[in-house]
Amino acid sequence: MKLTHLSKRTRSFWKLMPMLFLSFIFNNNSLNAQSCNDLNITGSNNQISIQGLTAPIEIVDVYDATWNRIFRCQGGDCGSQQTIPNLGQGLYHVNIQMYTAAWQSICSTSEDVQVSGGATGGGQVDLTLSNLRNFPASGAPGEVLTFNFDLNNFGTQTANGAYRINAYLSVNPYFNTNGTAIKVGEVTTGNTPVGTISDVTGAVTIPFGQSDGDFYIILKADGDEVIAETNENNNTLVSSRLKIQDGGGSGNTIQCGEITINYGNGSIQMQGQAGKQYNFKIHDLNAGWAEAFSCAFAC
Repeated sequence: MKLTHLSKRTRSFWKLMPMLFLSFIFNNNSLNAQSCNDLNITGSNNQISIQGLTAPIEIVDVYDATWNRIFRCQGGDCGSQQTIPNLGQGLYHVNIQMYTAAWQSICSTSEDVQVSGGATGGGQVDLTLSNLRNFPASGAPGEVLTFNFDLNNFGTQTANGAYRINAYLSVNPYFNTNGTAIKVGEVTTGNTPVGTISDVTGAVTIPFGQSDGDFYIILKADGDEVIAETNENNNTLVSSRLKIQDGGGSGNTIQCGEITINYGNGSIQMQGQAGKQYNFKIHDLNAGWAEAFSCAFAC
């Protein structure tokens, strides 16, 4: 068929086709441009820098010389670059996987990186907290709030010994030492290896008589500072805003499995099943977690 026999409308379509086809090729090439060849992984003084994370989904793992994982980011949380700080001198292994938004593999690569500076023999500890989740937006005085978080040791040796992750109620989204933050909970742990411990469960109790308003829960790893660390200034994790409002009424009830706790009007009543043995304790949050009542076994 000759083009001269086509209608004017058909000829206009064929004139547009090359532009449409070239545009498709250009866009397709831009997708293929996301590859491991664009990654730049470097080790410098006490840190590893990763640039070129351009895929919709990435998984980045960093291991020390003995293949203990010390860092991970995944999904869409890695950003276009990552810096892993506070590393000791030595060899590290970096593994990166890149995917499309539909989890189709684009590429993967592994590189060994040499980090300079820092200590080599004795090892280092660096405790941090991250990824606070399942945190409620509101609560009432006397209510117990639960949540999850990750505990990290970005150092090069195990954090030996017992320590506590303290939780504080604060009007400010940062931790201070002037007495305005009230301790409302703790997690006792210890002997934390290098790497990440995911899904640690924490709980806090909103103090009785707490005024209404907007507050924050601040978690602090090694809250009593009994573990020597390379960086003592990165131990805190702050929640989103927590609205505290007294629900009113003459009393409240908490059901914890078979145990019923009623409180209000200046008293607390705890009740379990007949014939069973329990250990009940009451702590005064306004007096630094001091024990105000204890009853064991035949309560």
